[in-house]
Amino acid sequence: MVQERDKNTRYISELVMERSSDSERRVPECVHGPALKFRRVDTKTGDVSEFYSCSASRDRKVCPLFHWAEDWNRKQKRGDLSITASECLREKKMRFDDNLGISTLADNSTNAQFTFDDVSINTIIAILTHQIKDITAAVLCIGTPSIHKALLSAGYASVLLDEDERLSGLLPSCHRFNIYNGNWYSGRPDTVNVDFTAIIMDPPFHPKLLPALFQTVNEHFPRSFASSLILFAFPYFNKQDVESACTRLQLSDIRLTYRNHKKYKNGETSPVRLYMTLPPIWKEILIEGHKFCEACEKIVHSTNFHCETCNACTSIAGKRNFKHCSDCGICVKPDAVHCNKCSRCFISSHTCS
Repeated sequence: MVQERDKNTRYISELVMERSSDSERRVPECVHGPALKFRRVDTKTGDVSEFYSCSASRDRKVCPLFHWAEDWNRKQKRGDLSITASECLREKKMRFDDNLGISTLADNSTNAQFTFDDVSINTIIAILTHQIKDITAAVLCIGTPSIHKALLSAGYASVLLDEDERLSGLLPSCHRFNIYNGNWYSGRPDTVNVDFTAIIMDPPFHPKLLPALFQTVNEHFPRSFASSLILFAFPYFNKQDVESACTRLQLSDIRLTYRNHKKYKNGETSPVRLYMTLPPIWKEILIEGHKFCEACEKIVHSTNFHCETCNACTSIAGKRNFKHCSDCGICVKPDAVHCNKCSRCFISSHTCS
């Protein structure tokens, strides 16, 4: 997992997007396809170094592919064009999923697999049926096997792309695909050469890899990505990362929950939200745990609180109602205290700067 680290961590790694501008350069490969390039910054010395790592997992216990970019470039100059293939080591911690009928990976620190619960499945299906009247329309599911299964049962022409090779033997119209580098493990099938009416995605929560994800989807499904309905599951606190990587997406207050996640199985505390390419203004849709705010004219979670001063529902972070701070001019968490010296609110003690 590559993400921003806290102030006590010495190294910060970020994705380097060079696939489109440097497409002729050979890069290392593993069983997951071409590696991604990352830039590592030493926060203490300011030194910058680049490296190649597996696109599917940054944990070298799961996939050991790793090359410093400088060493790899020297190999290319010597004419050594051999591609390093790495054996992927399967994660041992598993959990059986009753909905899919397989054991899903259960290590949060590597490549855990979480599936939507019935509430979230019904929510997404309700939105799709409201927006898409033709149930035979083609729908593309990426990393959402539970949604794919529900769509097939409802009669939709759904296609699933997923990293787990076992799903193709369990679900129809399922193909193994790497969402970060566009690698088709068994070649691109003809069933995906269509225009999809909707795209539903539930990727691993790696915010810094979002540019690679959306670039891959855009390259392989350009017409669908540009004009179809997109439903995207991701935490609300990564709003800036999501909307900058895909400008069509907007954050909603529709909360998503998972049947096999300890923290994200409760709608009142789950930070996962549904990002969409259309505003959630459907008053006639009944979604469990949500309500329609007449003032905002959109669907919000039942625990959200509408602030008359802000003229918006502002309690998007959890079940506690936010309070309005007149000095800050915004709503803040209920236990926040305004500091006149710093001219802002704090939720814990601090040293004025």
